[in-house]
Amino acid sequence: MLVPDKSRHEDNIIEFIAPVHLKSELGIKDGDEIRVEIRWQK
Repeated sequence: MLVPDKSRHEDNIIEFIAPVHLKSELGIKDGDEIRVEIRWQK
């Protein structure tokens, strides 16, 4: 997980980088609300 110092997004937006176009794969569009679960393991 990276937390950039600068972003073009507001604080309530999380940007995901993935090998596929997630909006197409998940059938979502800008403005849709989604739930994300992050599992963190050291």
